[in-house]
Amino acid sequence: MPGRDYALTEVVHCKSEGEAGVTRKAGVNGALDTCRDMWLEKVIEHSRADLLIVVRKPARNAFRTLTRYEEKVTLSEPLEVAGRLRVVAFVHGPRAPTRDYPPRYLSAEDVERARAWLTRRRGP
Repeated sequence: MPGRDYALTEVVHCKSEGEAGVTRKAGVNGALDTCRDMWLEKVIEHSRADLLIVVRKPARNAFRTLTRYEEKVTLSEPLEVAGRLRVVAFVHGPRAPTRDYPPRYLSAEDVERARAWLTRRRGP
């Protein structure tokens, strides 16, 4: 259920054409670093979501600095994120080039694991 089981947000809330200025260049922090440091944890703290889905590599890297999750994990074990125990999924998204990690989508097994986690947290 939206807002209860999951929530959507951007790591960078100010937009630019073609994501100009989002990532770090020439040693200067981009909007991604600035927004992560200023807002990401605060935004997540306001969410009751027990499942967080992080899409695309820049968001994954920003999120990793917040959570210190293990590299190469598609669906985390429950971990403390912004003051709450949550499961985090990492995917590239449907338009990303094919790569081994993270995958474009969660596997059927990971979807079932995520459902089981939500069921344990919320009940059937």
